[in-house]
Amino acid sequence: MFIPVTGLPDSLAEYLASYEDILSKPQRYHFQTYVVGLVTCEGNRTVTNINATVLPEEQKDDTSVSRFVNQYKWPEDEVDQHRVALAREEIVTWLDNREKGRPVTTYLIFDDSTHEKTGDQIAGAGSFRAGGGYKWGKKMVSSLLRVGPFSLPYWGDLYLKKEYCEAEGLVFRTTTEMVRRQILSFEPLSSTETCVLVDSWFSGWPIISAVKSREDEGFYLISGLKKSRNIYQHDGSKVNLKTRASELGRQHYERVKANGRTFYVYRYDGKVSRAGDDPCVVLICRNDLFDPKDKPFFILCTRTDLTNQQIIVRYLKRWGIETGYRNGKQLLGQDEYQGRSVLGTIRHWCLGRVIYTYLELRRVNSLLTQRRDLALRTLGDVCRAVKREVVHALVEWLYNLFQTEQNPQVACALLGV
Repeated sequence: MFIPVTGLPDSLAEYLASYEDILSKPQRYHFQTYVVGLVTCEGNRTVTNINATVLPEEQKDDTSVSRFVNQYKWPEDEVDQHRVALAREEIVTWLDNREKGRPVTTYLIFDDSTHEKTGDQIAGAGSFRAGGGYKWGKKMVSSLLRVGPFSLPYWGDLYLKKEYCEAEGLVFRTTTEMVRRQILSFEPLSSTETCVLVDSWFSGWPIISAVKSREDEGFYLISGLKKSRNIYQHDGSKVNLKTRASELGRQHYERVKANGRTFYVYRYDGKVSRAGDDPCVVLICRNDLFDPKDKPFFILCTRTDLTNQQIIVRYLKRWGIETGYRNGKQLLGQDEYQGRSVLGTIRHWCLGRVIYTYLELRRVNSLLTQRRDLALRTLGDVCRAVKREVVHALVEWLYNLFQTEQNPQVACALLGV
């Protein structure tokens, strides 16, 4: 049974009201309907289910919300920019109020994710490498911003294949070009260093050079590396990482503890293929020196002054974006959009980031202001709190209705039950 939304938590109403200057009155109504539906809807976050959850009974079959997402003209880019501005404002406030002395790192984390779909008539869909194989669906390239207690979606866009762009008269950009543009345009937060985190797919020269061009602003890169990348030995000869790892004995590894885990690490300082002429750090890492099935993994860092532990601790922050993808899919249905248009997909993800940002800002505020045992510690906790508050609003609405209306059929008709 759907629980209709008859009122919003004050903090959510205030947050959504901050977008009012960007949207017209009808647009604001559809904007609120869709965003609230993403967090309160039971089942798949389709337009039908969102309508059934949020709208009054007489409007549940209205197609306006669908047209709002897929057709109507409204500035989704401005909506996203406003969301980012709100998030940065909260982060800056935290930075200003925190205990001074300890340096703060901004983690700008990039990755891509394929949302699996069926049907060959879906605009922008294609076959993409994912999870060791291929999936048919839509690929999102995005970034996550992690600063102190905050872990926020920062940017996201739909990757479109070259053939589709040529057919539609669009500018084609590879995923690497998309990420490089974001690195070059990112406005760093004052009094913080910026660590760009990527997996091995984005560890080539286009990304490294973008980060290096901003070294004077405190930017540096930590990334995964493929085993085929070369390092240079003392005699000038080069060797790939797979071969070098196979040459190492147990005595070559240093034991490093990071985030409660133990790693065995061999460190190389020097030139790396496709990383420019400046020396970098490469860590050859293992989880278990005594397990013959344990395979090494490789980490690149463009800062040579960091210790092995500091590099690994920072590298592990990259998994935050995987958590973000999982939260977006499980809690907000970011992979459940069923429309076929490119614009609708982009807007669905944009509106998902809007409500995700609210949930994360509320989670952090709860951690900073409430007793530890009462705090909303996860995004799931915040989602459940919002749903409880919606139920409370419904009960209050029913109570007030029955104070003036004696016939229960009136309430049943309004609720569609």
